[in-house]
Amino acid sequence: MRLTSLTSILACACMLFATQTASAQTDIKAIVVKHLTTSRDFTMKVADQMPEADYGFKLTPPQMSFAEQMTHLASDQAGLLAPFSSEKPKPSKPASMDR
Repeated sequence: MRLTSLTSILACACMLFATQTASAQTDIKAIVVKHLTTSRDFTMKVADQMPEADYGFKLTPPQMSFAEQMTHLASDQAGLLAPFSSEKPKPSKPASMDR
């Protein structure tokens, strides 16, 4: 009797796990896009808070400036989103490092 109950519980748990895994696979695009959208919005708020005069700021000479870091982040964001669209990311540098 206990073995039958245990078997039934394990079977139900396996079915529940399988259902959640299948559901998670179909929602992966939505989850990734939501996360990257949140990251983009936060990054834009940070960029808006930096005074334009400080876009060239570097803590040490070998590091990227604030503007270069923002450009780097934008490029990476495009690369991460590329698999979810039909377009390939176009590596480019902005004409200016101004805000």
